[in-house]
Amino acid sequence: MDRDEVSSLTKKTDEPILTGLVEAVESRDLEMCSIQNSFVQTQMEGNDSDVHRTIIKIRNLLLVILIEMDSEYEKLLVTQNKPAVLCVHLLKALYGMLVSAMLFYKKFHRDLIGYGFKVNSCSLCVANMIVRGRQMTVSWQKDDYNVIHVDPKAVPDMDKRYMDI
Repeated sequence: MDRDEVSSLTKKTDEPILTGLVEAVESRDLEMCSIQNSFVQTQMEGNDSDVHRTIIKIRNLLLVILIEMDSEYEKLLVTQNKPAVLCVHLLKALYGMLVSAMLFYKKFHRDLIGYGFKVNSCSLCVANMIVRGRQMTVSWQKDDYNVIHVDPKAVPDMDKRYMDI
């Protein structure tokens, strides 16, 4: 895979400084957020062909916990040199995989555009939208994002509205 396909875009070093300057000059309210279970919300790409499937082995303590939760998995166990293993096909991104951060970036980017944000052409991790007559700015890196707006009530409203991004 090319680096562009698996590496998530990140904010440039000067972006937090520039957005911080805007926050200070315009007296904007800031909220820093982390999207819980962000990668698990992200669909893996290429699951329709055998060539692009991602298969993982579940074993040891995680396998014990999974079987305790649902004993039906016991029927699917495979033994490889004695220890039991469960092989599964991933449908959602998994934290720690190279491609997961990029898949989530694409999803978050797509969702923000769908909500009406315009992504900055010079900085692909910053998006703006007019909310309550003033500009709201969202900047993000992996599963963390910042929201700034002049109206302190607009920021939590956005957070509540878009937490399922």
